[in-house]
This record gives sequence, structure tokens and C-alpha cells, in this order.
Amino acid sequence: MLGRGSFGNVYLAFETSSGIPITIKQIPLAGIPNNVKEQRIKSLLGEIELLSKLSHKNIVKYYGTSKDDNFINIFLEYVGGGSLE
Repeated sequence: MLGRGSFGNVYLAFETSSGIPITIKQIPLAGIPNNVKEQRIKSLLGEIELLSKLSHKNIVKYYGTSKDDNFINIFLEYVGGGSLE
């Protein structure tokens, strides 16, 4: 695990065909009340829509999303060697 945020965890993974490192922002959905879950999904979909439209050398690249009953996974460019703190 690379880190933890208010909604979920961030993991380091490797894209299977190229072997490049990526990050997976994983947001759990199981066990969350439906009204909270709906709002969280709506917020995440807004973030995903914005990320999918951005293209700049200083902005983390968005690679895709997967969703099942338990998690939303957001696949992003891995940028190592630093912290926002």
C-alpha cells in the first residue's frame, strides 16, 4: 500500500502487458449505507470525468476505472519519489 485517504487506499501495481508501474486508488463500497454510497459514487464519477479529460505533463494520467459490488478502482499513472506533505 502506498497510502490511505479519507475514502480508500492507494496501491502500487504493474500493468500486465507493458510492466509499467501504476497506482490503483481503491474505494470500498461494501457495508456503506446506500445514501452515503450513492453520494460517494457521484463524487467519484465527477473526479473520474475530470481526470479523463485532462492532459498535461504535471497532472497524473488517468488510465481507467473498474467497479463491482465491493470496490471502485481508479487506475492512474504512478509518480514516485515525493509527497504532497
